[in-house]
Amino acid sequence: MAIMLMIERKILDDIYRHALDEYPDECCGILVGFDNGDERIVTKAHRAKNVSTERRHDRYLVDERKLIEVIKSTRGKAEDVIGFYHSHPDYPSTPSQYDTEHAAWPGYSYLIVSVEKARAVSAQSWIMPQENGSFLEQALSLREDQPV
Repeated sequence: MAIMLMIERKILDDIYRHALDEYPDECCGILVGFDNGDERIVTKAHRAKNVSTERRHDRYLVDERKLIEVIKSTRGKAEDVIGFYHSHPDYPSTPSQYDTEHAAWPGYSYLIVSVEKARAVSAQSWIMPQENGSFLEQALSLREDQPV
C-alpha cells in the first residue's frame, strides 16, 4: 500500500480554490494518478459536484456521473482513480465520524482540506486500509511543479 501521497503545488492550489469557491459548503472531487512503490502520485484532480441533498456544510456526495466520466477517461492509461478529496468548512482536516462511517472505497486516498472563515488552513491525506476500519493518516508531500 502506498504510504505517501505526492501532489504538485498547482494541483493542491486548485483544490484549495475549489474549497473556497464552495465555502461554506463542502466541496468534493476525484484524484487521478498512479502508485509507484511507496508513493501514490496525484497527476490530476477533477472537481465534482457535491450532490448531497442535506447538510452540505458538513456532508458531501460525489456526483456519480462525474465519477463514471473520470473512470472512463482513465481506461487503457497508466493513471487511474486513486482517491478523493473534500473540504471541511470550519472543521479540522481530519476525518469526521460521518467520513469514517461512509468511506466507500477502502485502500483509496482521502485528501481533506480545512477551510476556516473562508481561508484554506490545512490539508491532510488519509487512507482506510479495509472496510469498516478506521482512517490512518497518509504522509502528504508537495512535489515541485513539473515543467510543461
